[in-house]
Amino acid sequence: MYALAGYEVVTIYDQPNLEATKLGYLRYGRQVRCTPRLPEEDEHCKQGWHRLADGGFACASKGLQVSDKVHRMFRAPPAPRTDDPLPYEYGVVTRDGAGMWWRPPSRQERSLGRQAYAHHRRTLRSKRRGTAAPPSPRPKPPRALAGTSAPTTTAAAPQSQGNVSMPMSSSGTSPAAIDLPNLEDIHDAPIPRVATPAELRERERARRRSLRSHDAARKTRKTRAAELARKREKLPLHPQTPFLNRGYIVTLGTQYAEHGKSWWRTARGGYVAAEYVRRKRPTEFQGTVLAEGTQLPFGFVMAKEAYAYAQDDTGKLSRGRKLGFREFVDIVAAPQRFRGRTYSRTRRGFLVQTDLVRMAPQPDVPDPDLLAVEALRSSDVQLDLARAAERWIYVDLAKQILVAYEGENPVYTTLVSTGRRGSTSESFETPRGDFRIRTKHISSSMNGDTASDGDYSIQDVPWTMFFEGGYALHGAFWHHAFGRRRSHGCINLGPQDARWLFYWAGPSLPDTWHGVIANDGNPGTLVVVR
Repeated sequence: MYALAGYEVVTIYDQPNLEATKLGYLRYGRQVRCTPRLPEEDEHCKQGWHRLADGGFACASKGLQVSDKVHRMFRAPPAPRTDDPLPYEYGVVTRDGAGMWWRPPSRQERSLGRQAYAHHRRTLRSKRRGTAAPPSPRPKPPRALAGTSAPTTTAAAPQSQGNVSMPMSSSGTSPAAIDLPNLEDIHDAPIPRVATPAELRERERARRRSLRSHDAARKTRKTRAAELARKREKLPLHPQTPFLNRGYIVTLGTQYAEHGKSWWRTARGGYVAAEYVRRKRPTEFQGTVLAEGTQLPFGFVMAKEAYAYAQDDTGKLSRGRKLGFREFVDIVAAPQRFRGRTYSRTRRGFLVQTDLVRMAPQPDVPDPDLLAVEALRSSDVQLDLARAAERWIYVDLAKQILVAYEGENPVYTTLVSTGRRGSTSESFETPRGDFRIRTKHISSSMNGDTASDGDYSIQDVPWTMFFEGGYALHGAFWHHAFGRRRSHGCINLGPQDARWLFYWAGPSLPDTWHGVIANDGNPGTLVVVR
C-alpha cells in the first residue's frame, strides 16, 4: 500500500499501540510504503494500524492516509533534500507584520490582516507597560453602495405669525429676522396652487421609496460590517505564528501567483508574500574529514594574515602562498624556532607560524581501560568506550573546536559556535558534561524571546540533534562566526559539517523518516562537552 503523512507530525511506534515506545515520526507530505491494515483491533485507533516499510507502526486515525494508489497532493510541501548541505531553501523576512497565511489571501483579507497586526502590536505594548489591553478593533463600515439614495432631511415645520405662514429660512434664521411683506399687498400676491390627490399620492410613494432605500443601505452597511467582523475572527493566518517580524527566517518551497501578488509556500504549508522575503545565502565554511591515521596535533588558521613558508637546505625560510582564514592544517613535526618565532611543519610539507593556528585540544575523556573508575562516569550517561569503534563527539568550549572520534581515532574536525556568556539573569552558556544524543531531526523550528536579542524565529533549523533538554548540535546558515561564541546555548555548525555529523552519529535515521528518537536498540552517540 501507499501511505501519506497527512498531519504535520505522524508518530511511529515500535508496536501497534499508542502506549508503545515512540521511535520517530513522518513529516507532513511524506509518502511511504506500508502493509495493508493489520488485523489487530484497537479502540484508540479505529482506522487501523499499518507497518511501514522502513520499520515501525503508524495509526491511520492519527494522520496516516493509506491507499492502494500513489497519493497526489495539491500543492504538497517540498520533501527535504537530504543529499544537499541544506534540506530546504531559506528566506529572511524583511518587514515587520508580514502575515503567514494558510492560503493566498484576497485584498480584503490582507487589509483585515494589517488591522489585526496593528491591534496585536498595541496589545504587546500594553502588556510590556502593564496597562489595560486595548479593545478589539471594529471594522470600519464600508461606503454606501453606488446608486443608493442618501437619507433625506425633513424640512422644518412652518411657523405662523398671525394668519401668514412663514417657513424657516434655509440658514436657520428665526422668523423675526425675515423681512415680512406689506400686509396691504397680500391680496395682490398670487394664489398658491393646491396639489391634486394624485400628486399627493405620488409624493407619498416617493417619500416611502426614499425611506426604504435608506433603510436598505443602512442594513447593507450593518450586514457588511458583521461579515467583516466574522472574517476577522477566522482569518486564514497560521495559528502559532500569524505575524512574522523582520529577521525571521522561513523555508521556501514553491512560488505561486494569486490575487495579483506573488507568494512563497513554505515547507510547513503556510504562505507569505514574496515581496517581504529575501533569499538567504548560507555560509560556505566546512571542517574536514581526517585522513586515516591522523592524530593530534591539528587545527585551524585563525589569522587573516598567515602564510605558508618553505625551508631550503641552508635553513632559510621563504614566504609562499597566503593561507586562508580558518584553513585546516595537520601538524606532523615538533615546533621549530626561527628568528624568534615558532613554526610547525604540516603534512603538506610547508611551515606555518604556530601561534596563528588554533590547535585541537587533547580530549578530556577516560581511557577505555579506566572505565571502571566511577568518578569518570556520569549519573545518566554510560561512557561505553570499551568498544574500540564506538563513535563519540568531543567539544571544547575554550577553543570552539569539535572533534568526532571512532574509539581513539579522530575522523572529523571543525570549528563551532557555542553559547555566549550572556548576563547573570540571562545566561546562554552551553552546558558542560557527558551526554547522549536523544533525538535527531532533519529540521526543527526554533524560536524565542530574549531580553538582549529580542524575539527570533527560524523555521526548519537543519540537521538538529538534541543532547540535553533544548540544547542541540545543529546547522547554522545565518552567520559566519564559527570559531567564536555566538549562540544561545546550542552548538552551531556549518551546514555541511552538521549534515556529515547527522548521518554519522546515532541514532540512525531511516530514509523516509523526518525524525528519530534514541532507544536501546538504536542508541544515541556520546557527546562530551568540556
